[in-house]
Amino acid sequence: MWDHTADVDALMQDFYQKFFGPAASPMQRYIEMMDRAVYEADYHTGCSWDTGLVYPAGLRAAARKALDEAAGLAPAGLYAKRVRMYTRSLDYLDAFVAMMEGRTVHDYAAAKKTLDALEAIREELWAHDPPLMGRKAKDYMERYFSTTTLQGYARTTNGNKFVAGLNDEWLFQIDPKQVGESVGWWKPEAAGGNWSPIKTSTSSWSNQGLRYYKGLAWYRQTVRVPEKYKGKRIFLWCGAIDEFAKVWVNGRAVGISPQITFKPFEVDATEAIEAGKDNVVVMCVRNAQLNELGTGGLMGPVMFYAPAAGADAELENLKPPGKTFPEY
Repeated sequence: MWDHTADVDALMQDFYQKFFGPAASPMQRYIEMMDRAVYEADYHTGCSWDTGLVYPAGLRAAARKALDEAAGLAPAGLYAKRVRMYTRSLDYLDAFVAMMEGRTVHDYAAAKKTLDALEAIREELWAHDPPLMGRKAKDYMERYFSTTTLQGYARTTNGNKFVAGLNDEWLFQIDPKQVGESVGWWKPEAAGGNWSPIKTSTSSWSNQGLRYYKGLAWYRQTVRVPEKYKGKRIFLWCGAIDEFAKVWVNGRAVGISPQITFKPFEVDATEAIEAGKDNVVVMCVRNAQLNELGTGGLMGPVMFYAPAAGADAELENLKPPGKTFPEY
């Protein structure tokens, strides 16, 4: 890199031939395919939120085909070990994307299974000499992703019941003048404004036209709660918020999230729920601080669940409903 006159293509060919031997050609195809995916990706979110968009299923399948071809050309010895290093990297990527996809459709058992696989691969890559993954990988997973997966799994197992899942796509509008609450955007009927669809778990608002917006934003969605949950205690659980939210169900304020960015929270919606009917969920999210570029608002799955009989939900972080957000 210090020699600006170097022939980069020649250097790369030298690397491919000497590092991969008989597997040089498919490994070149794999490496350049993955590099091009990042270079050409028109996504704008920090951390790893855009991973599934940068590396879609078709590209990952083509990458897997290249690695399988490489493994066939170098079935044993040092070259095979080098191909495996890259293969395990793709295995890690596949597990991460599968985990995120499982959460989006409220299949928390599948998401937990792929998280376990992901963590096993990470331990293997760490144990390699030299390590093939930085130690920050675990910190990032725990801060942004694994807590949501584990909580979603815990709240739908061991006697806890999944009641209804909200879709990835919500109706949405920004509120830069902070007037939405006073004019009634929280009411069950869509009162004024310019509501438009937006994805939440599968894409950030940065990728959907807002880039680096800071301020208030509103989300609304209608979901049917089954009749069999009439009279049951029901919580609304949200997998990730950036960075602070107030929640209404059927026009009734049910809670304000703790200010724990990217972490799940839940509110007791029992008194507001109408079992056997459509229920309108509205969230107003405040995003004021710069943390990860391009993130903001609702960034995870949302569901209703019923805690196991005789068990109390984890309420230690909840705050009682309020009328307004704290001042900026």
